[in-house]
Amino acid sequence: MMGFYRISFLLAMLFLCGTHNIHSQERKSFEFEGLERSFLVKVPEKMYSESGYPVVVALHGFTQSARRISNYSGFVEMAEEEGFIAIFPQGIQASWNFGITLNNVDDVAFLSSMLDSLEKWYPVDSERIYFCGFSNGAFMSFEMACRMSHRLAAIASVGGSMGRSQFLDCEPEYPVGVMIVHGNDDRVILFEGQSWVKPVEEVTDHWVLQNGCNMVRDTMETFSNDQGVISVVRMSHSPCQDQTAVELWKVYGGGHTWPGSRAHSGSGRTNRDIDASAKMWQFFTRHKRANFQPETK
Repeated sequence: MMGFYRISFLLAMLFLCGTHNIHSQERKSFEFEGLERSFLVKVPEKMYSESGYPVVVALHGFTQSARRISNYSGFVEMAEEEGFIAIFPQGIQASWNFGITLNNVDDVAFLSSMLDSLEKWYPVDSERIYFCGFSNGAFMSFEMACRMSHRLAAIASVGGSMGRSQFLDCEPEYPVGVMIVHGNDDRVILFEGQSWVKPVEEVTDHWVLQNGCNMVRDTMETFSNDQGVISVVRMSHSPCQDQTAVELWKVYGGGHTWPGSRAHSGSGRTNRDIDASAKMWQFFTRHKRANFQPETK
């Protein structure tokens, strides 16, 4: 009998060792400007194309963590299925410095340095680098588009916008695809804007102009709930310069949350009629850095 249990145990261990864990992530860190900066990385077994791995960088919200956004976004599982590298950086004091911050860290430089490291470690398709974020992380994604347009193909914002000073200082060198997902019942970052935040529709128009798009929407798509009531409207402007696009996904009744999230993401009602992460990846795949400029060392 003991021999039977021993064999069963060994077989179980062999099975576990030979099973690929799609949820596995690796924590990496390096010193940057005197601080230890860290991020979680998911590298799938298969690659999106022979050009290398696209990179999706997901930035957490204020007071959140890299681990939390990796959980509710579902990008770990999606990376395994689609063949991209998913990155979840950790902000200092659980925040990102897009101009309004708790600290003076240079997060644009940190995130750029992180990309440099990734390109050394893995076969990255440097023409397919994408940023997205929730709330504070969404503001930071806009900051990356403003200041790193030579390196990014597209960004996506969930529950975020642009600060008024950030908006005025944003002069990207190249067009960047922009997807904005925002609930009209968001009580944290108001859809209509607030004292320090630009209204979401004005931010959309800003990127339409920046990208040289037609101001008239070329596409309007609706999504309905189980009762047939429209709950999400997608408004798209395309084609823009460099074959980019600008999209606004208005979530009716949506709160300060990530639609379709796998876990708790924020406050208020979470829309389940769309999967924001899946829609982002579909949007990202249509964008490739047309005027790629590698970083000068």
